Amino acid sequence: MAQPKQFSLRPLLQTSATTEDSSVALEGSFRIHIKRDDMAALGITADQPILLKCEATGASGVGIAWASNEPKNQGSPPFVKVSHAQNQRCGFAYQNKCTISKYLGAFILIKIITISDITARGGLKGAIDGIEDWILWAGISLAQLGAVDSSGTLEVQPWINHIKGMKRRFKIDKIVAQSSPDSENGAYIPYYFNLKNSRVEIAGCFTPIVNEDFTLPVRSVDANKSLQFEFEGLKGLDEQLKKLCQHISKINRVLNEHQRCSKYSRPSPVLIHGPSGVGKTTVLEKLGNANWNKVVRVDSSSGRKPDTALPRLFSEAFSAQPSLILLDDLDFFAGSKSDSRDFAYSLSREIHKLAGSSVQVVASVTSLSGIDQKLLDCFKIDIELPIPTSMTRLDILKHFTPKMSAELLENVADRTHAFTARDLDKLCQIAYDAADERATNLVDSAEAYQEAEITKDDFERALLLVHPSIMNEAYIEVPKVYWSDIAGSEEMKEKLWEAVNLPFEHPDAVEQANVQPSGGILLYGPPGCSKTLTAKALATESGLNFIAVKGPELISKYVGDSEQKIRDVFRKARAAAPSVIFFDEIDSIAPNRGAGHEGLNTVATLLNEMDGVEDVKRVLVLGATNRPDAIDPALLRPGRFGHTLYIGPPQTKAIEQILEMQTKKMHPAEDLGLADIARKMSNFADAYYSGADVWALCQAAAVKLARECVKRGELVGLEKRHLLEALEVSTPSLSRESVEELRKWSITGTTRR
Repeated sequence: MAQPKQFSLRPLLQTSATTEDSSVALEGSFRIHIKRDDMAALGITADQPILLKCEATGASGVGIAWASNEPKNQGSPPFVKVSHAQNQRCGFAYQNKCTISKYLGAFILIKIITISDITARGGLKGAIDGIEDWILWAGISLAQLGAVDSSGTLEVQPWINHIKGMKRRFKIDKIVAQSSPDSENGAYIPYYFNLKNSRVEIAGCFTPIVNEDFTLPVRSVDANKSLQFEFEGLKGLDEQLKKLCQHISKINRVLNEHQRCSKYSRPSPVLIHGPSGVGKTTVLEKLGNANWNKVVRVDSSSGRKPDTALPRLFSEAFSAQPSLILLDDLDFFAGSKSDSRDFAYSLSREIHKLAGSSVQVVASVTSLSGIDQKLLDCFKIDIELPIPTSMTRLDILKHFTPKMSAELLENVADRTHAFTARDLDKLCQIAYDAADERATNLVDSAEAYQEAEITKDDFERALLLVHPSIMNEAYIEVPKVYWSDIAGSEEMKEKLWEAVNLPFEHPDAVEQANVQPSGGILLYGPPGCSKTLTAKALATESGLNFIAVKGPELISKYVGDSEQKIRDVFRKARAAAPSVIFFDEIDSIAPNRGAGHEGLNTVATLLNEMDGVEDVKRVLVLGATNRPDAIDPALLRPGRFGHTLYIGPPQTKAIEQILEMQTKKMHPAEDLGLADIARKMSNFADAYYSGADVWALCQAAAVKLARECVKRGELVGLEKRHLLEALEVSTPSLSRESVEELRKWSITGTTRR
């Protein structure tokens, strides 16, 4: 069995507060500074209680883990740094070897702590005003320490409305514990102060002795106060706002029935999440307008010194109950990345301290996956603000443009799939600008100007410029390809219409006939035969949100990164439904797991996501490959890629159509002989021209035409000889053997066309 790692003890250089007493300042004195890589190896996080044990001397004690700024170990012996006070408490000696482990026990709860003022310029003497305020702030300071010693001093400084009060230093005279220390082998265990169960007494002041039911006073709590919340103007969020109000209104119960309120009836932190633009920030702003005693906002500036800034902000909220703490865009400054981990841990510690109080914490994030798990566990309630539906989009549009006709707004609502409230606001703004520009151009003077009404043309113009913000990522491309741009393939177009347009445009007929729409369609065939072009045309003609992904873009060298990218694609598609996900070169992310790719988990992730699409009628998965035999067979069954469409090389008629489409902008002669050229291109015994080959031939002819124009010094049109000259040097790229092999490919259980 491996021996536990040994650490040398080194002194921590720190400046103790100057006091009239020789006791050490308690601020930071319990921290045990450990290098970050050592903490990771031990499975320890910042602010976690840990046990130091010296095997040689038998001395041991508990402290609080703290991330050191020391560089990573590079061959030097491992060490930790402890304060002089902690060294004496535990009976250590510097350079002792010790082991570190998690401390699973509990600190000793303080029942009563007596302190006295030792500020150098005079203390709290006699009966003075505001003694309960100093008791309050002393209690807050003790709770923020995390650990307390029976001998030591602490600094107390009120902090109200961002204004710092006078500082005073107090010495701890006596501690009465709730229970006896439960220490194994004589290990030093510190005390801790709890705002609900511990109480403070200040010696030397004429304050009455409080009874056993004493709780820490909070001077601003108004037992007769009732918080009122208004969320006017937020359309489409009725259910979510009702849930939020019901939960936060529990604060009124705490204010009026504090002693009789069970833990389940008390408010707890709320996390609001949803895509950008759905109204999270607006909800927080409306919530902050309620009649709180204090609203505290935590932002990224608090992350610079979280161990000092956060306790100050939370103490300010605690001192003015009922109060509200808002954390907008929490994932921006307290996400799961390592550089924000310390902030996340400090924040979670401060939130836990508020349990049972009338301080409400509300945060907003874009995605739950972007939050550190330790911090995420602090939020007992999470409320998702969804992408607006067709009905809620109509309500939002009516709110933004109340003078518009209902028929026009219904048309716009039906065409704005996946638009958030912010997107719709932007759409209406651009439509108004178009109407305003038209109205301005119709008058000769400012006096004659009248505000124009927004028309259908104005919205049509705006729809060309605004698209769903949820689609603003690298995977998205906006195709502008139409069925008329693709020659031939009439059967393929018909099948795609059945799979896409039929369920989306005629849902009643599909439901009546009990048709189960395809969950996925696989397009396969030789390279250069319009598989990708077909997917783009499908997206353009159907009007659905289109998510295009090239398979190799998802492959990452980092463990789990490829799988997360696939999950993100499906999450986005569900949010933007109705939508189409197009995986180009899908064989790169879904290879046959029996062909040497056993370690690739992307196949399993893709299977889970396709089976777990929340509403298959609203999301279609489209795949394209020229290697269908390389795809894992598990994907090729009904419910996944249950339909396969073969897209082969163009035949004579299709080649003629491609030639006509490509040459019509080259100022062609009256007769180019395209039918004759198409027959020559399709008359090879052992090879085929692909659609890309036909396009390349036209480009070669165009180059010959351009060079002739330059040589002759005048513009001339395309003639048949240009195409024939290009044809003489062109060769088909597809062998008959490879094409026939793909044509005959099939797999049991799929519907092949």
